[in-house]
Amino acid sequence: MTPAYITMYHKLKKMIEDPSSILNHLNQNTRIVGGLVLQTILNEEWKTDIDIYTVHDVDELTLEGEWTEYPNRVGYILIPGVKRVYRDDQNHIDLIVISDWETVFSGFDFDFCKCWFDGKEFGMENPESVMKKHTVVNGELRYQGKNRTEKYEQRGFTIDI
Repeated sequence: MTPAYITMYHKLKKMIEDPSSILNHLNQNTRIVGGLVLQTILNEEWKTDIDIYTVHDVDELTLEGEWTEYPNRVGYILIPGVKRVYRDDQNHIDLIVISDWETVFSGFDFDFCKCWFDGKEFGMENPESVMKKHTVVNGELRYQGKNRTEKYEQRGFTIDI
């Protein structure tokens, strides 16, 4: 067990009853991505859900929960490489089935959100963006617009467009 695993276990314990029910499924192909990982890396707290991205179909995973498919889930459907989105409303978990990591990360709007936990370690596409809480956004990638920008600005991030 790595220190990163222990940190993520305690973060998830605040959100769900059994963190190992998620952590035991993580690897290079199935990762927790985005806000939860970002706040964990920065040692901060804010309201967030759990976003699990995977190259496997939901039937191939044995994740506990009541999974409902959301074919038009706002935000995810505009990211290149997203094939399907499922939601466990009770535990506030989104399961996003993707084609591959490179394609998906190319469509993320904010560089500081391109971070993940693979069950062992944290990873970041742009560590400087994460640590400085700053990004420059190409206007074409602002798929969630003003509300998403304001959400991160309220958390202390700066976003230049």
